[in-house]
Amino acid sequence: MSGAMLIFSERNKPMDIEISMDSDELHEWVLKFFQAESFEEAESRLYKDTECGAWMKLLHTVDAGPVLSLGSIVEGCEATTGTHTYEYLAEEHEYEQFEEWMKNTIQAIEDEVDEIRNDPDLYDWN
Repeated sequence: MSGAMLIFSERNKPMDIEISMDSDELHEWVLKFFQAESFEEAESRLYKDTECGAWMKLLHTVDAGPVLSLGSIVEGCEATTGTHTYEYLAEEHEYEQFEEWMKNTIQAIEDEVDEIRNDPDLYDWN
């Protein structure tokens, strides 16, 4: 497997994946991407800099190691976007691949929110 993988789940059904990566490195990459000094500041920038108020979680699991997930709620309805998860193999990835994945994922989340807002079965403008 080479390159970053964008993995979508069905709406409201996050996917479980396994990754092998030093959590400190992933943490540092997130800070670098958002030019932040803390993960909380990075989360805040993601929320404020996206029209949909996207969220981000860095989870540390016993079986899978660190996992970075992004998604968004959709204001005004019960729908949420799918969870977008970054899979990383330390020996095969560079920061530039992560940066590209982040840009593409943030745009994909914004697009998914727009799709939900335009679906009358999911979003009622009244």
